[in-house]
Amino acid sequence: MIRGTGFTDVLPVSEPRALALTAQLYGLDESPSEARFRTLAEPWRPFRTWAVVLIRAAANRILSRDLAVPAPAG
Repeated sequence: MIRGTGFTDVLPVSEPRALALTAQLYGLDESPSEARFRTLAEPWRPFRTWAVVLIRAAANRILSRDLAVPAPAG
């Protein structure tokens, strides 16, 4: 919905897959809290929406296959 409306700087702080992939890309032991995710995403302004889209789209290419988060079933 966020992408469809054209907003470029909305951070999806409650999207589990984005949080898990961000944790892996940043070498964190667990998914970041909302506050930590906001801090990590601050340099992505004013394109935080699209940064998360890129993380979701490219993470499996960046991470080794056995570390990548599988896509949700269905």
